[in-house]
Amino acid sequence: MLVGSYSIQRTAAYALLLVMSLAGIAAAFPAGGNCTNPAVNPLCTMNGDCWINSTCTMAGQYNFTHLKINNSATVFVVEYDETGYSLATRTASEAAGWTGAGAALINVSGSLILSQGASINAVGKGYAGNATPGNGTGGGNSTSSSCGGGGGHGGKGGNSSNGCIGVAGGGTHYDLPFLPNDLGSGGGGTTPGSGGGMVAIIAESLELNGSISANGSNTGGNGGGGSGGTVRIEVRNINGTGWINAAGGLGSAHGGGGGGGRIAVLFNTTQGFYANNTNVTGGSGVNYGQTGTMIVVNRSTTDAWVVNNFTLRGNEGVNYDL
Repeated sequence: MLVGSYSIQRTAAYALLLVMSLAGIAAAFPAGGNCTNPAVNPLCTMNGDCWINSTCTMAGQYNFTHLKINNSATVFVVEYDETGYSLATRTASEAAGWTGAGAALINVSGSLILSQGASINAVGKGYAGNATPGNGTGGGNSTSSSCGGGGGHGGKGGNSSNGCIGVAGGGTHYDLPFLPNDLGSGGGGTTPGSGGGMVAIIAESLELNGSISANGSNTGGNGGGGSGGTVRIEVRNINGTGWINAAGGLGSAHGGGGGGGRIAVLFNTTQGFYANNTNVTGGSGVNYGQTGTMIVVNRSTTDAWVVNNFTLRGNEGVNYDL
């Protein structure tokens, strides 16, 4: 539990929950589609009740009264397609064509139930890997012989082998541990992994018995793994024995592993939540990516628990309005 100088307060800034930002763009997400398509899930209506019984996709913002994802159903976050993304400024712009791909914001005024066997999958849906370097703030670098460092996010990416005509550094860490708000970054080198996407849930209550995954994807050659993305959950009540994952993707014999991503869970009450059912480990490779961050905050008591060797770094701060 964090004590002493760590200040956690809930103020009017709580309204920020309904206006998320991605890659530096502070704006409401574009409205999402597909899962609300009657041809895919006939019992699903935007701004109403939704029962998802089959595989479907999400990208952007979804508002429901109640949402249940039944067992064996998988919601896939649409892969970030780089449209509207500037490699020079490393930001995305809706005006330039970004449609919310790579992230799903699920806003439920009542209960959200993720049944056992059901999943929300944003694995490898973040910033893509690239040889010069990987996309995203923490993109892995590349050597002239196409070996690559892993992407960074919650933890730094692993470096490439020193037998590759130089060493390609892993990507840096970025984003905020208490309020993570960005995608995972891609690795560098040949056929590198992509970063994990982002899943953000705002609900009155969450019953989590399935899985939510935003891992980075693995390299397919000598490149680096993608870094883990973001899972951010802000609810009044939470319970369940499900899993939350934002691990780094695997590197290679010459490429570094992706850094772990960021998970933040904020709640007021719980009837049982297994905070240890989380994974933000760095991916393996010639050099492993660093572990990411996982934090659980009880807003009623302002206590915070950290999991998986959480470390606050100098530029991440400790005072947040929750």
